[in-house]
Amino acid sequence: MTTNPFTIKQTDQNRHVVANRLIKSGEIILTETPFVYGPKPGSPVLCLGCFECVDSKTACSKCSWPVCGPECEFLSSHKDNECEIFAKNRVKFNDVDDPYDVCLQYEGITPLRMLLAKEKDPKRWLEEIGGLKIRKNNVNVVDFVRNVCKMDQFCDDLIHTVCGILDLNAIEVRAPSGYLIRCLYPKLSQISHNCVTNLFQTVTPEDFKITLRASGNISENQELFYNYVYPLWPTLIRRDFLKENKNLDCCCKRCGDKTELRTHLSTLKCSKCDNGILLSSDSLSDSCDWNCTHCEFKTNASSVKKVYRIVQSEIEAIQMVSGAEGIEQREAIFRKYRSVFHPKNAYMTILRVDLTQLYGRAPGYTIHELPDLLQEHKVELCYQLLEVLDVVEPGLSKLRGITLYELHAPLISLARNEYKSGLITREDFRKKMQDAVGLLEKSVEILKLEPPNSVEGELAIVAKQSLENLVQNFDLLIQTAVRFFRSKPKRWSEKVKGLKIRKNIVNVVDFVRIVCKMDQFCDDLIHTVCGILDLNAIEVRAPSGYLTRCLYPKLSQISHNCVTNLFQTVTPEDFKITLRASVNISENQELFYNYVYPLWPTLIRRDFLKENKNLDCRCKRCGDKTELRTHLSTLKCSKCDNGILLSSDSLSDSCDWNCTHCEFKTNASSVKKVYRIVQSEIEAIQMVSGAEGIEQREAIFRKYRSVFHPKNAYMTILRVDLTQLYGRAPGYTIHELPDLLQEHKVELCYQLLEVLDVVEPGLSKLRGITLYELHAPLISLARNEYKSGLITREDFRKKMQDAVGLLEKSVEILKLEPPNSVEGELAIVAKQSLENLVQNFDLLIQTA
Repeated sequence: MTTNPFTIKQTDQNRHVVANRLIKSGEIILTETPFVYGPKPGSPVLCLGCFECVDSKTACSKCSWPVCGPECEFLSSHKDNECEIFAKNRVKFNDVDDPYDVCLQYEGITPLRMLLAKEKDPKRWLEEIGGLKIRKNNVNVVDFVRNVCKMDQFCDDLIHTVCGILDLNAIEVRAPSGYLIRCLYPKLSQISHNCVTNLFQTVTPEDFKITLRASGNISENQELFYNYVYPLWPTLIRRDFLKENKNLDCCCKRCGDKTELRTHLSTLKCSKCDNGILLSSDSLSDSCDWNCTHCEFKTNASSVKKVYRIVQSEIEAIQMVSGAEGIEQREAIFRKYRSVFHPKNAYMTILRVDLTQLYGRAPGYTIHELPDLLQEHKVELCYQLLEVLDVVEPGLSKLRGITLYELHAPLISLARNEYKSGLITREDFRKKMQDAVGLLEKSVEILKLEPPNSVEGELAIVAKQSLENLVQNFDLLIQTAVRFFRSKPKRWSEKVKGLKIRKNIVNVVDFVRIVCKMDQFCDDLIHTVCGILDLNAIEVRAPSGYLTRCLYPKLSQISHNCVTNLFQTVTPEDFKITLRASVNISENQELFYNYVYPLWPTLIRRDFLKENKNLDCRCKRCGDKTELRTHLSTLKCSKCDNGILLSSDSLSDSCDWNCTHCEFKTNASSVKKVYRIVQSEIEAIQMVSGAEGIEQREAIFRKYRSVFHPKNAYMTILRVDLTQLYGRAPGYTIHELPDLLQEHKVELCYQLLEVLDVVEPGLSKLRGITLYELHAPLISLARNEYKSGLITREDFRKKMQDAVGLLEKSVEILKLEPPNSVEGELAIVAKQSLENLVQNFDLLIQTA
């Protein structure tokens, strides 16, 4: 076995570094200190000691060039290199207006350091630098070194050589400050490029020493590859960078595949059809056509590259923006381009990198503050990112280690919440916790290879401590969650669960004649009264929130239909009912009133009507197995991916329910049992409001989304509550909601309105409330999009006008409610909001 696990093989055309034996995953291949390091071209004003961005007025006491202070001016990287030359030859640093802008004076720093390194270590120069590729093209640096610094011992040709070596062979490394510098590693430079590397690098922050390890097992005689370009860029941008900076025309397997090995990092959506994507006709060309896979539309590589450059510049512009603002700005860009790019596209993936690390850390978005919906969003972002890394950075990689760490915490938190809410069993909870521990173990395995004083090394220490705590206290964590679950306070619904809903008529006879001593009323009359009430009274909500029953004789003459054409309001002080037409009603058209909750599914509605109204409803809605395409009754098939379960006879409560895609069937009794279970769960939390109310309803929503069609009655009923809790609950007010949750509220409102268009068309109390709930997040999102530059002023004005239109419709409905009712009070608020919006519309546009 040789000392080096690799051999350099030279051919007429190229040089290859190959494994001379099996190299195991994680094994060190080489360790190397840079021959030289310093600012890269295009840098802002950086401290010449630590590379932190500094005000140019903070200067070295000896040479007057920018440093952080006394500590940095004595760092050898500055003191033993340019400092002495600048001081001796009075090389002046010219102050800049914007220290964050590109500082052209820095272009000569690293070449000067390399020339000085050649003088200090001529042996290493001869052994390691002589064979590196070069290009000669830098007149400015020649002038800087020979004329400004008066270093005429270095000839023009040598300075050109140094600049050429740096241009083609140096790599960018992130300094502890977060800024990129360039480092020259002569041994590393001998390894060929490939856009899918089999190496994993770590760099010590104090001296930039690089260590290369195998990212996976490397077979004997297999070539070693290093990726000299950012791995998440799309092919056009990677190849451009390599041509310009490394004089390399990459033709690797990834660059040669139009789908980028099925990652779709380069792929765009077609703008002319719904399902098409744009792929290059020749991924190794930067001038070919890009064609849609579904229609005739085509564009060219130049146009695609222009789109890439635009979004890349937008992402780079916010690269240093962190915290809540960092999340919001990245999510804004994500939304802006999700109709442009394939979901896995490079720039969507790059945004995921930042978002996975900001969610759970940023103030207001820490893991303990994140609602379940945002924790699920973080989990999804992590899995999507890992899916790409499996292909472009397989095996060990810094980003994989970080992402696995970011993933474990929300998985634990979600599992704990699901278990506490009774959505999963104890065994499922244990399994989810074990999976999270496994992810954390993989993270520690990768991150422990990082230098302890690097950012990733510090994360490795935290990850290891978290892992040890989880492993040592695993059973205790399970038991603690069990005790918490068992000790939950009883809900109002649990206290009343055992009460009879309907009282026996004989008891009423005894109550009236014996207990109340009202023997003037005969048994038959009391039976008649009870029968009239049972069949004709309707439930009305009292100001207390509880339901009462009221008998309206005139109303009782109107026939039932599960799609009404009437709209009722009730005054809270005397329960006087007013019926209005909810839509235009033609002459001779029958009036219909709905005596059952309109959002229940058919089986439950028909059961209620039979039991309480002695009515076998056969309306058009009840007779349609899709409930007029609302799918309020529909379930998902548990045996296939795309099937849904529909009744074979929607007017029967004993028929089969069949899958639309496979042979699976069940019966109406089983379906009704599922309905009753979820209905009881929803009723049990009906009086739970605030943040807890949101979390419990979202938990039930998640629990049943694999059971029910997205539009199913119980998903819709949950939407009714969630549309009114988001934007009002403490911690979830409209001003506290991040854009993602505001978008969620908007989506919930539109989904609810889509159902109401069918089952409660025209005027309805719920429509008026929902329109009011919808307008506020639409205004907030439009304002944020405009502030972020994602929409034009005209688009902003249009979105604001749309929101005003929704609010006008809401006021039109809610103003019909009694002023002292809950809805009437909301009507007053809505009207005031509308007046303020209309009066100050132009001012709001200008202010934004």
